[in-house]
Amino acid sequence: MQKPQKHFDKVVEAVKYFVRIIQILACAGKLYLVTIVLLAIAFGIIPSISVLVMQEIVNTLQTSIRSFEQIVVLIIVYIGIDFLGGVLGLISGYVENMLQMKAAITLDMSVLEKVKELNLRDFEDSETYNLIQRAMGTGISRLFSFFKSFVLFFQSLISLVMFSIILLSWKWWLLPLVFVMPIINTFVSAHFGKKQFIIQKNRAGESRKQWYFQYLLTNDIAFKEIKTFNLGGYFRSKHKQISLDFLKQDKHLLKRRTRAQFILLVIDQAISAAMFVFVITTAFVGKILLGELITYTRSISNIKSSSQGLLSHINSIYQNVLYISQYFDFIDMNTDTGSKGEGEGLILDAIPSIKISNLSYRYKDKDVNALSNININIEGNSLIAFIGKNGSGKTTLVKILSALYNNYEGDVCFGERNLRDIGAEEVRKKIGLLFQDFVKYELSVKENVAFGQLDSFCDDNAIIQALLKTGMQDRVEGLETQLGSWFDSGVQLSGGEWLRIALSRAFIRDAELYLLDEPNSALDSVSEKQVLNSFKELARGKIGIIVSHRIASIKNIVDKIIVFDSGSIDACGTHDELLRTSKVYRELYEQENGIG
Repeated sequence: MQKPQKHFDKVVEAVKYFVRIIQILACAGKLYLVTIVLLAIAFGIIPSISVLVMQEIVNTLQTSIRSFEQIVVLIIVYIGIDFLGGVLGLISGYVENMLQMKAAITLDMSVLEKVKELNLRDFEDSETYNLIQRAMGTGISRLFSFFKSFVLFFQSLISLVMFSIILLSWKWWLLPLVFVMPIINTFVSAHFGKKQFIIQKNRAGESRKQWYFQYLLTNDIAFKEIKTFNLGGYFRSKHKQISLDFLKQDKHLLKRRTRAQFILLVIDQAISAAMFVFVITTAFVGKILLGELITYTRSISNIKSSSQGLLSHINSIYQNVLYISQYFDFIDMNTDTGSKGEGEGLILDAIPSIKISNLSYRYKDKDVNALSNININIEGNSLIAFIGKNGSGKTTLVKILSALYNNYEGDVCFGERNLRDIGAEEVRKKIGLLFQDFVKYELSVKENVAFGQLDSFCDDNAIIQALLKTGMQDRVEGLETQLGSWFDSGVQLSGGEWLRIALSRAFIRDAELYLLDEPNSALDSVSEKQVLNSFKELARGKIGIIVSHRIASIKNIVDKIIVFDSGSIDACGTHDELLRTSKVYRELYEQENGIG
């Protein structure tokens, strides 16, 4: 009872996906879609008409019951049908290619739009990367193949019905013999198709690892360390081992499939030979004319191919359901976090102050909190430093303040408005950000800086002013200078120069709150002083928060230092106050200055 229900569920699922794919293809090109369907109907009818016309031509030649002019007309009709089929085939190829190309853009954009809905927590979960890879791996070819299988299914069904009518008019009992092997072949193909899908699905994690090893070996991100530590051989061997493991799995399945197909082929050929011998013998004894011989022979051949096609398309639909479900699994992925979305919530005009009350946060699959019972009041027109050891919770709090995490306990208020009630996009419009793991965009200087404020693309002066604040205006030849080494004429920067480009991206925004995570980590003392002074000037009348390990650099420019320790606040005050009251701060300061 469970198996019929399971098969019925698969049919329902396939129909649902078909409807959704039709909607995707209709968005890409409704006229192309309708044309493909109409052409499929034509392709289903034309072969049987062509066979019947040929039968009439041969029978006429054999019996001489028609005039030469009538035979010429039949030949012209036959050639016309053949020519029409060729023309329609060309049209079909053009229309299908155009629809696929346009739908590929629609499909890619749908994945990228879905990615936009994800939050930082999603990207900290390896299963999200598996879902994205599977969705991207599905591709338009797989979705179009699913749609095409449906179309070809009905095309084969039309052709099957037409030729079956012809054969039924002669010997009905030949039909079961024609159908039996295609049915068996379909079940065997479905069995091995499912096995292949399970293998592909289970290797998603290893496939990503294989891609990562290839990425390390073929990009400059790790080139220096690979050469210095002689890691090339290690990464190549890891990549090769994964490839060999995949090959072993595929080879084993291929052997089993080939053996099964060979056995079925022998049986199929025996049945086909018996049927053809019967038809030819019937013609030899004069029971049917040569035209009818050709018609019945081609009918058997076409019924066989149509039934094989019909069942093959069912099998293709079944297999493609397994694969395209991965695309829709990602598209349907629940991104509801219980808070306001990117474009929802209250409008944020300003950030006059920040109040954090009883804030706690725990990362997924962790046993301890990254932040525990955090309480902070930050007034406007103030510059604050977060100090603490690695893993003490500083960066986590920065991510919460920038609306990247919203599944925290407690409350964060910007002025009188709770952060949860404000749309994430609205929050980020008011924030200038530098993350510790900032992005090095392999694009132009202009793009690298203007990404901090998209409407500044048309304001070269604003971009230049942002570069001036970080001392990068003299380090690049012009705003159109290509950075990085991935593309032609690229200029590679040092780590400190890339950092200053990222700081320029943060400084170009006229923000209410500036959050800088380790802005001085790769800077020399001269550059560090310039950047920090620019930051102090930039944050005047606003709120500035800087995360740093260098106490000596920031102690005299900030109004208050907040000391983090193991996810909690250890102390808060000025540098001199903390030296007296905070053991954690005093130890950090002494370690930095080589005291004790």
